[in-house]
Amino acid sequence: LGSEVILGASSHLSLYEGGNVATLGGIHTRQITESVDDATISTRDILDMFRTDDDDHYAATALLCLENTHNSLGGIALTKQYMDTMGQLAQQQNIPMHVDGARIFNAAIATNTPVSDL
Repeated sequence: LGSEVILGASSHLSLYEGGNVATLGGIHTRQITESVDDATISTRDILDMFRTDDDDHYAATALLCLENTHNSLGGIALTKQYMDTMGQLAQQQNIPMHVDGARIFNAAIATNTPVSDL
């Protein structure tokens, strides 16, 4: 069976990568609308969308992907607290988390947080 990645509907990977997540990764995207105020995806929304491999009709969730800073939402920087919460959520679900960090140094400056902590 296939796999899917949960990511933001307005994320760079979702909008501007020309379908390469599916083409190169062979995975399906499961897109969730981010908050326009702070570019976050709620824990509840992620858990509601999460799929295990116990049903042959669905691709199992295999990855959580976040973008920091969030390009399409005005360059909003995700906080260390949020990133830690999402990392813990991914660990609890036994999946990795990927950070699209093309602008991670901008996020570090905006949040006064070392890059290694984001």
